[in-house]
This record gives sequence, structure tokens and C-alpha cells, in this order.
Amino acid sequence: MKKLLLCATIIWTMLLYSQNGAHTPSDWVQDAFFSKDGNKCLTISTAETILWDVTTKKPIWIKKTADFGVPYKKFYSFFTTADPDLNFILIRDNMGVRNLVNLNNFQVTRWNYDEYKFTFDGRIAVIEYNFDKKNANKVALVDPKNFQSEIIFEKINTMGVFESGKKIYAVKKKGNDLNDFDNASHYDVESKKFFEKNSNPVNVYRDLYYSKNGYFIIYNKNEITVKKTDNSELKIKTYYPNEENISSYAQRLLPTYDNPETVKMLEHKKVKDGYYLSFINTYAIKNGQMIESFELTNTNEKANEIAKSNELQKSQTLAEEERIFNLPENVLKRRASNFQGYTYYNTKTKGIYHVVEYKPIYEGNLLQMIALNDNPKLKMEVYEKIDNLENTSLYQKIIKTKSCNHCNGKGYISNSYKRTVADYEYTTGKKLVETTTHTNSCGNCGGCGLIPVF
Repeated sequence: MKKLLLCATIIWTMLLYSQNGAHTPSDWVQDAFFSKDGNKCLTISTAETILWDVTTKKPIWIKKTADFGVPYKKFYSFFTTADPDLNFILIRDNMGVRNLVNLNNFQVTRWNYDEYKFTFDGRIAVIEYNFDKKNANKVALVDPKNFQSEIIFEKINTMGVFESGKKIYAVKKKGNDLNDFDNASHYDVESKKFFEKNSNPVNVYRDLYYSKNGYFIIYNKNEITVKKTDNSELKIKTYYPNEENISSYAQRLLPTYDNPETVKMLEHKKVKDGYYLSFINTYAIKNGQMIESFELTNTNEKANEIAKSNELQKSQTLAEEERIFNLPENVLKRRASNFQGYTYYNTKTKGIYHVVEYKPIYEGNLLQMIALNDNPKLKMEVYEKIDNLENTSLYQKIIKTKSCNHCNGKGYISNSYKRTVADYEYTTGKKLVETTTHTNSCGNCGGCGLIPVF
């Protein structure tokens, strides 16, 4: 019975969206992925996730994106990556959700790694951290079907996945520079071979795309740059400029595996607030001409009714979130969070204070701080008003501290004076010397023995 209902639902949705696209116009498509064989395309908006048949341009299935653990919220965004065969996606948000979704049975599983990049063989490259030893992390390939893992790098610090998941790049020494080629190793996923240096360095942060014929392709604000094998370049203007688009960030270059002579771009057209059109446009690499436009948005009467309903629900959600967001206690928490976990220099006392994280706001809008001292035994717990911390002429955020060079970290300066006591010398026949020591708080560090480094 469940299978019959599912089939009926899919048939109904395909009939409903048979005129053009399938996404409701109240939400633009945020991500799109093509399968390795070029037969399927996956598109994801806040409202729907859709798997398409590329030949017919019809949906194979349509699911609510909220079912994957990312319901619509105002102060919220989500990001997705997909495996090359479109069997799995990893979906994550800015609120701590990290889910692996099986697109064959729609099972949602919590993803417990920080990394999200799929490799060309459908596995996911992750770092298995070891915080007990220096540079003892390992890079593993995890199979999302059974979670079995294979270690491919040991004793590394950071890593990246690039060239559409075909290469993995690991930096051995401490540091976050993935372009440190002298301390890096490479792994080719297709050949399963290692090579120490990349003869053709790329910026792995941008996840650049190489077509099969060796063309190098990257997107930059309304323009696709195609660098050819002879180092000549072709600039392709995208169809919808930013003034008609959501933003340059919303547009995406879509690596594909099927046709080295074309490049695909996810683009949008903003008709008005709350009404958007999304397309996948295909451009010819040789001349820059757009040769196909795949419309993803449905604009028939039924779809427009759904869009209006979605917008009404969004407005209600936004109004409630706005109300909660602006509650006095939440405003106060946000003000406090601007300071908690950071270190500040008091320009008046010259003291240095660390605002303690994960502590409540105390009565009188006070935050707990630690008054730092060059001598750790002299640290003190103190409290300060949020209003005072917000006074930038009184408190200045600093990067770190160092010992005061005037008092050598003691916090005070001592001056000694010697004098001969004449009366004693006359009566005893001995010369008596009296030493007087004056100790003052160091004016350079205010007595804490530390000075700020901005």
C-alpha cells in the first residue's frame, strides 16, 4: 500500500509540474549536481529537493528539503555536497545539523565528521583527529553505504579534496596552508596512487573544475573563465547579470563529467521579492554561446498558489522568530556573546582581562572575567558591566599578552636608597648604613605584569 501511495504521489507531482520546471518560485535553487554518467541531476532549494531525468527534463522524485533536517528559518542557511552517482548527499547548516541522506531510501543519518567532500569513487574524505600527539591525524575514505573506512594518509595536519573529487591533498606539517606544496602529498582517487608534488598547482580552496580536454574553468561574478591548453583564455558572460540575480554567491559553476566541450551554470532571475526563477544554463567552451537552458522553476497557476502559501508561512515564521530574536533577554545574550571568550585591555587601569565563556549574565548585567597576571597564582576573578565592555575607549580587544618590559613581569618597581646614620657612627665608632626601599606599582602595566599585543 505504501509503495502504491508513493507511486501515486510521484505521478501526481510529475503531472503537476509537467509544464516547465518543478521548484516552487518562492525559493531559488541553492545547489545542483550532475551524476557522473550525465543521466541525472539533483537540485536543492529551501523548499524541495528534486532528482531529474536529464534527457526528459522531468522529475524522478520530489522531496521536501525540511525532511532532511533543515526546516526553513530566518537566521539559517544550509549547504550540500553530493556523491558523483547521486546516491547520497551531505547536508549541513549553521545551527549544528550535519546529516547524511541516502537518496535511494531517504534514510537520514547523523554525520559525525567535520568534512563533507565526496571523492570520485563515492566515498567521503575525512580527518580522523588525534589530539594527543602532534601531527598525528589521519585521512580516511569513508564509504557512506556501510561506514567502512580506509586510511590513506597518516601523520598529517590538514587536507583538501579538489578536481571534482579526483584528487586529495594532505599537508603534513602544522599550519593551515593547503598550498604548501613542499610539505604536501597527493592521492589520485581513480588510480589509487600517491605522488609527492603536483606539477600543475591549483588553488584547492576554490575546488576548480577541469574538463576532460584539459580546459581549466572557474566562475567569477557573472563571468566564466575558460583557460585553454595553450594558455589562451575565453570569458563567457553568464545569462543573468547580478542586478537580475539573487547574488553572485547564489550562482554556481557545476562540474560535470559527460561533455568536455560545455560548461554548466546554475543561474537565477529575481522577478520580485518572494518570486524567483532558477535555471541551469549550458555554454559552449569554444565560443561562449549558451546552447541550452534547463528551467528548474514551475510558474503555472498551481505552482503560484503554492508559492503564495509558502510565502505566507515564511512570513509567519519570520514574524515569530523576529519576536523571539528581539526579546530583551536574547538581545542581552547577543551583547554578551560579543565579548565572552575574548581578552581585553582596560585603558584606564591598564589591566588585562579575559571574559569567561559559557557563564551566565549575572545580576546587574555583569560578566565574569579573569584579571590576568604574569604570575598565574595572582589571577583574580572579577566582574564587569556589559555597558562598560562596549565602551571602546575603555576596553580594547587584544590578540595576546606579553611580560611587561619595565618591571620584568613583577607588576611593581622597587627603588632602594642608602644613607649613613651619623649619630651611630659617632658614638660607636662604626659606620652604620640604613637602606630604605620604596615599592610602587608599575605604571606601564598597571601592576599585572603584562602588556597587550594588539
